[in-house]
Amino acid sequence: MAKRKCKRLMILIQLMITTVFFLGCKKERIEEISKINLNKGAFVDESTNYETFNFNSENTYEEVDTEGKVITNFNMESNTYTFYKDNSFYVNYNSKDIKIEHNKIASLKVSPEGNYVFYFINDEYLEPAIMDLKNEKEILLGNKAVISGQFIDWITDTKLAYYGVNTEEKTTGIFTYDVKTEKEDNIYKINNGYVKFLKHIDDGLALVEEHYGEDTVLNIISVNGDVTEISREVIDINDIESINNKLYLLGRVKNNSYSIYELDNGVVKRLLFDFPSVLYAEKGLSVNEAGEILFVGSASNGQPDHVYKYSDGTVVLVSSDITNCNFININ
Repeated sequence: MAKRKCKRLMILIQLMITTVFFLGCKKERIEEISKINLNKGAFVDESTNYETFNFNSENTYEEVDTEGKVITNFNMESNTYTFYKDNSFYVNYNSKDIKIEHNKIASLKVSPEGNYVFYFINDEYLEPAIMDLKNEKEILLGNKAVISGQFIDWITDTKLAYYGVNTEEKTTGIFTYDVKTEKEDNIYKINNGYVKFLKHIDDGLALVEEHYGEDTVLNIISVNGDVTEISREVIDINDIESINNKLYLLGRVKNNSYSIYELDNGVVKRLLFDFPSVLYAEKGLSVNEAGEILFVGSASNGQPDHVYKYSDGTVVLVSSDITNCNFININ
């Protein structure tokens, strides 16, 4: 009798262990399924229900289930991303959603390693702030230089770079702000001009500087303030990407109109002409995993916009079914 009871007890214990094991496996599978992964070139189709499309290894696109999240920024190293849902802004960090407790914010930017997010609190005026994601803490910047417009971007994971004016020291130029030490440095002075464009690419800042009607120059500035002149042909830039030591810009150069241009060792080459006939400069550029330039255009005014790609001298429509597209900022 005692042996029978012991046998039943052993069977019960084995069943309990097996049940716990399968529940654990099921939990791991659920977490794996719910984790969102995006590749370079991902975009949102705003014509429907803000569906997200991802470029896969076959260089084709596929819809991604984002659980109703409209993703705006995605960091590939950490999988940190920002999104909008239920009329609120969030950051997903280490698979946890962190709400940004402001109704209006602007210029959300994830740091290069995905540990911080910068944004302007957009109430009566633009107030610069960062979210320390590890500690889930909002920190207002203690910058002395007034940031001009929204010309600010990350230059390292802990440093922001921006165009501004220090009225106390009467200094204008590019400043950096270390979010750990709260130290501000002026790494590049501008004495006779102003900044028209600023964006972090590679290990520096792409900067378009106009010298009060005299000329315009595209420079790359390092975190230490070292300056590399790229071109004096550029007039305006809406966006810029770096691929295989070449720069691709959406903008305008001397004696030419808005288009996409390639800059290779100082030589400027126009890539787009008559197809598509309309280019939406405000939607910027993107790059997919194959290194192809992506942009948004239209066959003619009043027609739906689509995503196009440029590669090896050819422009191709990505899909005629997807319209009203916006690229996700992927770094």
